[in-house]
Amino acid sequence: MAHPVALAGVLALLSVILAIHNWHKTSERVPLWWDLQAHPWLFVPRWFGLLFLPVLTFLIPYLVYLVSLQDNNVQSAGEESKRSVDRLILFPAFFIFTVQNFVILPAAESKTHNFDANFFVAVVALWLLWLGHVVQSLEPNSLFGLITPWTSDSSNFTYTQQIGGKILEVSAVILLIAAWFVPIGWPLLVVLLVFFLGPFVVIWGLSYGYTTSSSGADQPLLNN
Repeated sequence: MAHPVALAGVLALLSVILAIHNWHKTSERVPLWWDLQAHPWLFVPRWFGLLFLPVLTFLIPYLVYLVSLQDNNVQSAGEESKRSVDRLILFPAFFIFTVQNFVILPAAESKTHNFDANFFVAVVALWLLWLGHVVQSLEPNSLFGLITPWTSDSSNFTYTQQIGGKILEVSAVILLIAAWFVPIGWPLLVVLLVFFLGPFVVIWGLSYGYTTSSSGADQPLLNN
């Protein structure tokens, strides 16, 4: 896999190129936020609305990468775990790139400026599915994965990533299906909150339950 920051830079540059290419198709002010019915209610200058997310496409992975260099556990992990970390560093770029070019840009070009809420929720579901798959390959660390107050114990960390990853995968599949059938508005928002935030609440509970059970191991992570 190429360096995640380099790939993030490529995606950011591509987003800028697409924004410039479609510049003439948008109005002087473009939508940045929408109401529950996916109608725009907050507009910003075109340069900000079309270029803000491309900047984040590169900036967020770059900052996360810099932070990852400070964790000895990340740097000394096996190759499979390092590949998973690289994917976690890069994934915000993929997510923002997709939202920018398949949700924000089409809305900016549309006469109604409506937000494609169903597609956005489907993208969130795919992100959740991908996250659930990747975290299962992580070795203990304090930065990446499903981190709870109890995953400083290496055994708890491994358990949390394994069981938590599977929970995220199941929740993501349900959310992905629901994204295309649940009406836009409060119903879609409630479904998004339940199947996006709900799994993390369950994972915290399971992580806590594991560390208080007799099966919890006492193997703290290495000091950074």
